[in-house]
Amino acid sequence: CLNFRWLVCAARGKLPGQALRPELVFATRPGDLQVLRAYQRREGRGCIGGPCESHYSPEHVFFAEVCALSALCANGGELFSLPAGQRFECHFSAGGFEALVDQLTG
Repeated sequence: CLNFRWLVCAARGKLPGQALRPELVFATRPGDLQVLRAYQRREGRGCIGGPCESHYSPEHVFFAEVCALSALCANGGELFSLPAGQRFECHFSAGGFEALVDQLTG
């Protein structure tokens, strides 16, 4: 829940240092995510709290964050064609937020 709260704050430009601009820069291009690989394998670059067979790796968390951002931002589709190192400015969608919350709690 805290991770989701942080993500929503980032999408709205409310994190320290964002100066109310919802800009994000990704270390890994969202367009480089491999959906099938993430789904088929429960391994990554190290899991916290136990083996990757029963825990999620940071790679899986990033995958979930990108999926959430694609719903939270009206321009979320642009995430997947973003060039490396380019800033992404989220156009926060209240409707996208509500729909995502409904899907997560529904």
